[in-house]
Amino acid sequence: MGIRKIVHALSAILLVAGFASCSNTKYLPAGENLYTGAKVSVNGPELSKKKKKALSGQLEALTRPRPNTKILGLRVKLWLWNIAGNPKRKISVARLIKKMGEPPVLASDVNLERNSAILDNTLENIGYFNAAVTGDTVVKKRRARAEYKAETGVQYTIREVFFQEDSSVLQRTVVESSEKTFLKEGDPFNLDIVKAERIRID
Repeated sequence: MGIRKIVHALSAILLVAGFASCSNTKYLPAGENLYTGAKVSVNGPELSKKKKKALSGQLEALTRPRPNTKILGLRVKLWLWNIAGNPKRKISVARLIKKMGEPPVLASDVNLERNSAILDNTLENIGYFNAAVTGDTVVKKRRARAEYKAETGVQYTIREVFFQEDSSVLQRTVVESSEKTFLKEGDPFNLDIVKAERIRID
């Protein structure tokens, strides 16, 4: 088969998949909506556009569940799952297609409160102690998207790093090693850095 025929064949497959993927919602159980992912909007004082975008991406990656996989913008695996139906024979083309696919991720699988709590806790761990996160679901044409709004408040920073001194050998050793500390004045609070410092001291 020549290159041109291969390209035409792939184009035809993608075209069919494109039309078919549009009908994925018709296979959903009654009253259910297809979950398409999460969007986190971040707002906070003195946050640049670049910082907001990075923080949004970081938080969106923590939301669960993850939506159905996309290939070239199409939910091909979901389409395969749907067209395979419910094969009864253990060995069949339909069962093979079913294994290649994946079941729909439903909006009812999303726990907005749990996700909001996880995002809020994540913000606290990087110094946004007064953060508040709320979540809601937007539904359109049997497709649902989770939308979270994160108000970060001011990010707390380390004002001073101080090691208590006493006469014990252990404490003197800790103080002498303080020049290697991971905690730096002026840096944002970060729980992972604090944990790393504990390990260093140990």
